[in-house]
Parts: sequence; structure tokens; C-alpha cells
Amino acid sequence: MTFSGKLKKLRKEHNWSQDQLGKALEIHGRHVGKYESGQVMPGAEVLVKIAKALNVSIDYLLID
Repeated sequence: MTFSGKLKKLRKEHNWSQDQLGKALEIHGRHVGKYESGQVMPGAEVLVKIAKALNVSIDYLLID
């Protein structure tokens, strides 16, 4: 599964909207949507925040 697919799946498992996850990551929810659609990859700092917020490793997020 791709990064975008994993992000969307994990977000839904936490019952969070894109805006709610964005708030936890201190970014706008639209950025989460762009990550989930595969338009953009987050930078290292945001990637660390995503892993912590969703309680997974960065390896899990990035390795297909």
C-alpha cells in the first residue's frame, strides 16, 4: 500500500476528519487531503508528526 493509502486508512481508523488530523499536525486539513491523494509528500518534520499522531513508525508509512 502506498503512503497516501496508509495515511487515509489510519486517519479513518482513528475516526478523524482531514481537518482534525491537520489540527493535530499543526497544518491545514487541505494539506492532509493532498497527502492522501498523492499530490504531495510531506516533509520530514510533518512526517514525524504524522507517525506520532497515528502511533506508527515512519518506516511503516514509507515502505510499500
